[in-house]
Amino acid sequence: MKLTLLVIVSLVFSCVTGDRLIRFVANKRITRALPSTEYEAFQAWFSAQETLELVKLNPGIISVEQQGESSGDYLASLTPINFPGLKLSSSVLFAISRDAPSSRVTVRCNAGSLKQTYEGNPFFANLVSKLTPTVISKTSFGLEAREQSLVTDAELVIQFNISPWFPVSGDLLEQGGSAAIGTGMEKDLAVFLDKILAIFASSPILTESGGR
Repeated sequence: MKLTLLVIVSLVFSCVTGDRLIRFVANKRITRALPSTEYEAFQAWFSAQETLELVKLNPGIISVEQQGESSGDYLASLTPINFPGLKLSSSVLFAISRDAPSSRVTVRCNAGSLKQTYEGNPFFANLVSKLTPTVISKTSFGLEAREQSLVTDAELVIQFNISPWFPVSGDLLEQGGSAAIGTGMEKDLAVFLDKILAIFASSPILTESGGR
């Protein structure tokens, strides 16, 4: 999932850091039903796909580098955000697991996984650099046999500290932030699943199976 909103949050609140903990929490489930005539073909196609290539379809990822030849850890460069006078680039360290080819793919980001770099106005860069939010996330995607659907489930927690005198209720800030994060997640996850299905739709296996 893109972390655009996460980066914006970092920019907005970095100049008022303190000991007041704020947490944004969002959980989303997106489903795409498969025609019964295509389910088995999709199952075979999905099992044959390289795990990392599927993960790279995330709309917010520019590039991915494996951390060690036998490691399950990867570093993803995310789409940079351009503000007036400042370019904010982010990367995130994540782990991928997949128990079997037909199993769900799970992507996890633990606390401390997000890194940010800044280019542009030194004053703005200094403000933003005062805070890198703590990010904890888990996203899984794969087939749901009972529903004959492609499904993704995602959980995201973003937390950071602000000054106790920040002039907005902590509860109100968390509610609004969580809602905004959830909306962004829902959009990105839908795009992600649709990209997977679009690639499947153009694959020879679908024609060979007589699905279309």
